[in-house]
Amino acid sequence: MINVEEFLLKNNVGFGTYALVTYNNRTEATWFSKHNFRSKDWFLESPCQLYKIAEATESIDGFARDYVKELLEEDADEEAYINEHVKPMIVNGVLYEIENFQCSPYLPKEVDELELISEKDCLIYMLNQVK
Repeated sequence: MINVEEFLLKNNVGFGTYALVTYNNRTEATWFSKHNFRSKDWFLESPCQLYKIAEATESIDGFARDYVKELLEEDADEEAYINEHVKPMIVNGVLYEIENFQCSPYLPKEVDELELISEKDCLIYMLNQVK
């Protein structure tokens, strides 16, 4: 069994991380956000919900530029934002977003497996679950 809090602290999770958490014979995509209270780090888990945002009806580059026009401030590095946050979330011409709603803690203190993953890996995992 893996103690969730000890594992996250040991792996030096920064602001937050996606993970695949296995307990009670099921695996869930989970977002852990890091918090600090009275100089002690702790984590809050949130389930991941997948949303289909839009279909790219033109080239991916053109679509991504049009998409971020309304999102970013004028002085933002548009290219970096597109490459880091938009393009990785486009699969087969569809832009997805993973939402992580705040809720009461629901995971057991110890789980069977805990694997830290990237946002893109979380997206791929979630897409494979709906097939």
